[in-house]
Formats: sequence, structure tokens, C-alpha cells
Amino acid sequence: MLENLIQLQSISGMELKVHPLGARIVSLKIPIVGNEKLEVHEFYEDLDSYRLNRKFSGAIIGPYANRISEGKFSINRKTYKLEQNDGENTLHSGPEGLHLQIWEAKQLSEYQIVFEMYRPHLSDGFPGNRNFRVSYALVEDDLVIDFEAETDVDTPINMTSHGYFNLDKSPNLDNHQFFISKKNVVELNENKIPTGKLLNADPFFELGSFQSLNGRIFDHHFNFKNPSVSELCAAAYCPTTDLTMEVFTDQPGMQFYTGNGKYFCFETQHPPNSINQSSFGNTILAGGQVYKQRCVYRFDY
Repeated sequence: MLENLIQLQSISGMELKVHPLGARIVSLKIPIVGNEKLEVHEFYEDLDSYRLNRKFSGAIIGPYANRISEGKFSINRKTYKLEQNDGENTLHSGPEGLHLQIWEAKQLSEYQIVFEMYRPHLSDGFPGNRNFRVSYALVEDDLVIDFEAETDVDTPINMTSHGYFNLDKSPNLDNHQFFISKKNVVELNENKIPTGKLLNADPFFELGSFQSLNGRIFDHHFNFKNPSVSELCAAAYCPTTDLTMEVFTDQPGMQFYTGNGKYFCFETQHPPNSINQSSFGNTILAGGQVYKQRCVYRFDY
């Protein structure tokens, strides 16, 4: 049994359940036809499933989401080495990442909760005494996720939510259609590390209008045209449930994942390995500064 679950409910009837392990989403139910509520998030009955097998499911990922090449990076002429958990790379900050930490929960109301986490200097391989803060809020038909971080020395920060979604009643994505307002797609090598090149014209990645997967498998980073919490960045639609999920964010891009065929992920973030590729933008949070990002998942039903 899952203990210590915290439930939020919106005025419109959305129900969110979260857990302090990884400050993770465990369940998200959306009201559809009649009084029925559809579970749209991957859900397990026991904590060990998340702790041992589905470590990233619904969790807050950080300090640094996605892959870091060879598990190392340099800041201010000093090199830091992380534990490698994805071949020679470090994925989602390794085994000491935020997804496996027990966060402190502070429920502010029936529709908002804040999780907080302190990580000492080098406790996870990253520099800085850091404070992390994540807020979940249900606002009408929106799930609003706010990310914050502070540090006393320069450190890389790239946080995201790793929700696994399915808008259908079937255990696959066959009835889903996807849209991404992309600027370009980051080219990856065989180890899923960016080559430094951008893909602009490959029809495989064309999702400028709603498209079925048609056998395509995605685990790629899309750079957005106009990242803004007021501009639609991506969406998924399921005709069988007539349910749409829209994404709004001020992050520069999103990792789109469909790899297991049962769920999709819309992980708003900076590109993989940005810490080692300056052309992908700055991901260093300076000491004394505050990191703030927002991701909104809006449901239309």
C-alpha cells in the first residue's frame, strides 16, 4: 500500500495525488463523460515499484535532468565527476538525484502543495549547498508546476517533471495524436548525447499538426519556437476519450518520450548535456541567484 499520499482537488473535479518520494505525481484523474474520472498517469499501488523499478515515474528530476556525457562537467575551471548510471553517461543526476529523495511537504490548501529539499555541497556530486522547491497547484483545468532552486556557489540546474501520461482507456498510445510547436530537434548520437547539430527538415520529427505516431518511437529533445506560459508549446489528443492535454512553459524545450509504448512524457527542460555544450544555452545558476521555471499541463475535456 502507498502511504503518505497527499491529495489535491480542483474546483473542476481534477484529482491529483503526490508522494514525498521524489515529490512525485502518483495519480492524476480527469473528469470526462458523466461522473467518470479517467486515470491519465502511470499508477502503482506500492512504493517499492517507484523506489526500485519505476524510479522516474512522475518524479521531480534534478538537479540536472537528462543525460550528462561521461558523467562529468566543469565549472570555473574545476571538473566534477558524477556516478554513471546510463552506460558511460549520467542520467537524471544519477542514483542520488532528487527523484529518490524524501521531500518535505507543506500543503497550502486543498489545491496546492509545496515540496522542499536541501542538498549539501557534493552530496550528489554537484557543487553548492542548494535548496529546491516545487509547487503543484490545480487551477481550474490546469496542473501548474513551479520549480525553484537556490545555491551558494555556481552550479548546474535543469529541473523537470517526469510524468508518464496516457489519455486513453487502452494500455497503448495507438489512439493518441501529438503536436509540438518546434523550432528544431537536437540530433543525438548512439548514446543519446547531442552531436551539437540541429535537425530542421527531417519528416520523422514533423509534428506541426496533430499526428499519430504511426510506429515512430521518440526519445528526443525538441527546441520550442516561442517558449512562454502564454503560448501553446505541445499537446496530445485522444479521440476515443475526447481529451486534450496542452503544454505551456517558459523552458526552452521539451524531451518527448514514447519509448515504452504505453505512456508518453512531456518533460520541459534544457537539451541533454547542455552543461557541456554552451551553444545550447546557459544552465549554470550563479551563487546567490534564484532559478525559477514553470510548466503548465492544461486539460480540455
